[in-house]
Amino acid sequence: MKTFLISASVLALLGSLTAANAAEVTGRIKLIDDVDHMVTLTNGKQFTYIADPGEPDVVSPLDGFHVGEKVRITHEGGSASGITALD
Repeated sequence: MKTFLISASVLALLGSLTAANAAEVTGRIKLIDDVDHMVTLTNGKQFTYIADPGEPDVVSPLDGFHVGEKVRITHEGGSASGITALD
């Protein structure tokens, strides 16, 4: 029984750590850098989208967004994994 409780506790802790790595930030776009796949918000935070070098023709996740638009960015550190328009 003790082994089960310890295992369950460890799994719960690992699950919470994984969820804690991803964060969200909301702001307005100040600059879009298509060459470096980077977006800068008006608060100065910058996020990079990692392009797949094996897929050079893939559409950038920043296509369709514009300066001044309010967005929510999902990220881990400076690497963004998602962007959503809020306007």
